[in-house]
Parts: sequence; C-alpha cells; structure tokens
Amino acid sequence: GGNATYTLRLAKAIAKRTGANVSDVLKGKTRPSLYGIKKSGGDVASMDLGLRIDGELGRGVPILIDNVSDTGTTMSAAKKLLPDAKTVTHSKVSK
Repeated sequence: GGNATYTLRLAKAIAKRTGANVSDVLKGKTRPSLYGIKKSGGDVASMDLGLRIDGELGRGVPILIDNVSDTGTTMSAAKKLLPDAKTVTHSKVSK
C-alpha cells in the first residue's frame, strides 16, 4: 500500500496509446494494503492516507488511475485533492 508502481506503469501504457502526459504527483504515507486491513476487520473509511500533491500537474484535465478498486478509499481521498479529475479503474474487486 502507498506505492503506486503498478498504477504508474498502467498510466504510462495509457499515455503511450493516447498521447496524454503522465504526472506522477500524488504521494501518500507508506501503509499496509487497504484490502488487507479491511479483510482483517479494520476500518479503512476513516484512515488518513496522507495523500498530497508533490510536483506539477500537466496541462488539461487530470485523470486519476486506480489499479484496483475495492474500498474506494484511495480514489475518494484523491478526488478531494483533484475534484475536477476524471477517474479510471483498471480492476474492481467483486464482493
């Protein structure tokens, strides 16, 4: 958790096909997987992910990419920082 290496690779692959720019500027605290915390009965909805913008955004409308959507916590925190951003989710965990 807190490390978006796979998501960055996904963003670069999308950018290569679309001509979009990649700005790897959302950073967060190092933490365990939110899915793992939730699975063991922890409350992830109230967790402080420590997300912050660290760097310059490119031009245009930001697109937030989440490689897996399970709890929605990460995307919700990111949307608070970038409310006008579009969102893309690569995989969704089924309940």
